[in-house]
Formats: sequence, C-alpha cells, structure tokens
Amino acid sequence: MDILEYRDYCLSLPFVEESTPFDETTLVFKVGGRMFTYAGMEDFRRLAVKCDPDEAVGLRERYEGVEAAWHGNKRHWNDLYVDRDLSDAFVREQIRRYTEHLEELVASRTRELLEAHRVAVVGETVACMAHTIKNLAAALEGSLFVLKQGMESGNREYLDDGWAMLEEDISRVRDKLLHLLHIGQQTELRECLVDPVQPVRHVVKRLEGRAASLSIALQFQDAADSDPIPLDAERLEGCLLNLVGNALEAFPAPGLRARPAEVRVEIARTPDALIYDVRDNGTGLSAEAAERLRDGLFTTKKDGTGFGLLGTRKALLEMGGRLLWENLPDSGALFRIVLPLRVERTPAAAEANHLREDS
Repeated sequence: MDILEYRDYCLSLPFVEESTPFDETTLVFKVGGRMFTYAGMEDFRRLAVKCDPDEAVGLRERYEGVEAAWHGNKRHWNDLYVDRDLSDAFVREQIRRYTEHLEELVASRTRELLEAHRVAVVGETVACMAHTIKNLAAALEGSLFVLKQGMESGNREYLDDGWAMLEEDISRVRDKLLHLLHIGQQTELRECLVDPVQPVRHVVKRLEGRAASLSIALQFQDAADSDPIPLDAERLEGCLLNLVGNALEAFPAPGLRARPAEVRVEIARTPDALIYDVRDNGTGLSAEAAERLRDGLFTTKKDGTGFGLLGTRKALLEMGGRLLWENLPDSGALFRIVLPLRVERTPAAAEANHLREDS
C-alpha cells in the first residue's frame, strides 16, 4: 500500500473528511470531527490508526508491524508499518473497524439532532398558535369595545359595527383552526380586488380600543377610496395587525413617557409598489434589536415568542413582498410593508430601499 492507495481507501469510507491540521505533510482523516488515522506523506512507512484499547496490545504482540503509536496515546493508537508483515487487507481492516464505531456515533448523534429538531418544531408550532390566538383575542377585544360603546351610548351604528366585527372575528377563529389542521401544507394566496386602504381601516378600528386603554393616539389619515387591486386582504390585514399591535407595546408606562405616545399608519402608492408604514414615537430599536430582527424568533418582549414578526415576514414573502425597518431620527421606529404591484413581482420602489431589509 502506498500513500495514494491509503488516501483513496480512507476517502471511500462513509462520512470521512480529509485535512492537514498539524502540518502540510501529514494527512489526517476524521469521521464526525473525530480523528481515526493519520500518516506522513513524505515518508509513508507507517500510519497511525485509532483502535479498541482492549485489542491494541494483542495486535502488537501478534504482528511485528504493529507497535504502540509514536505520537498518539499508546492505549488508543497503534502504528502500522506497511513495509513489514502486514498485508494491505489487514491495514484496510484496521482502518475500517474503528470508522464503523465512529459511523455509529455519527448516526446516533444525527438521530438525537433530528429528535431535538422535531421537539423544537413542536415548540415553535405551539408558540405560533399562541401568537395567532393572541392576535385574534386582540381583535375580539376591539369588537367588544365597539359593542360596549354602542350599548353605553345607545348608538345603533356602533352596535351594528361591533356586531359585524364580532361575527367576522369569530369566522376568522374558525378559519385559523382549519389552517392549523393543514399546517404542513403550502398556503395559497386568496386574492381578490380590494381597495388597498380597507385593511388599514379594519386594523385601526380593531385596535383603537386597546390604544385608548394605553393612552396612545392611534392615527390614520383615511384617504378616499382608491382603485381596487388584487390583494390577499386577510393576510395583509394580519400583517398590519401584528405591526400596529407591536407598536402599541413599544412604549413605557404612561407616567414614564417624555412626550404623548403616538402610533401613525400611512399608506402610499408608487408606480411599482404599495407601501404601508407603521410609525411610533416610542423608545425605538436598540442596536442589538435592529440587527437581530433578522433572526427568525427574536423578540424584545418579556413574554414574547418572536413569532409575530416571523409570521409577518413569511406572509409577506408569500405575497411577493418584504418587510423593512429602521429607527427614526427623533425617536421611535418605522416598519414598512412593501408589496410590488406588477405581476412579475418586481422590487419595490427605489425610495423604499434605504431601509434595513429582511433578507
């Protein structure tokens, strides 16, 4: 056996990786990061092989060409001299036997990682369900707030609006439960011609009660109806509900605020894109938070899961859009939804590109 045959045989075994960690003339072979054999390329008279400690001494007594390793731990390593009484078959067998043990370790570790991944997926799914239910509860609170106003004031219009909102929210609860039954399936868009302002109106109406209870001014300059465009209105509304809900939670307690709290929702339309901005004048994003928002499950909330933004980014990606964010010069933060208008889903307008992008 020469150095090329030795190298070729080692690399033919499963999971084997080659490296030269000691110097440029010593070949080292590993399985799962664990070294099991090495040899010098310039003087290939011997090669070191890791072996079973219970067999190491017996092999040395039985073969002239097997000695305790010159450099390695003598209990675990033997040197095999290929120019003595050792056949190529024997050398290959010594190399292969220990790699089989390492292969078992790699396979066992792989099974452990897969099981850990399954557990993590279950945990993420539960957290995602919790966040979805939290958003639905917030929407129901908004509906009940409008109903309560109607009942206290005797305003029939408030009663009708609140009841309609409540019916719609209950329908959404049913739809979400059905979606959970198909959580592993790809979600299809349900687009229809919609006034792009409509989802914002719905979100503001649902959250104005919560905003009032937190002493936060929730502002939206309602524009006249614009031309309908194809949108998955429910999915977009869910994204806006999450962003506005997060903005409402971006403030300290009322007594600790330096200025009146305000959350503002704006909509703009360019030739290429539809843009929804959610601005607040709260504490803004820390440098760490601004950077780690790229992570799937990052959250700054004490009891948060990080699934709100993760779900928003996923939904926008499915719609061909994207989520951008930045700190505002004075205070607070801006989160921007950009939805391309063209069929081929071109990038959003150039004016939106200066913001930090989820990528």
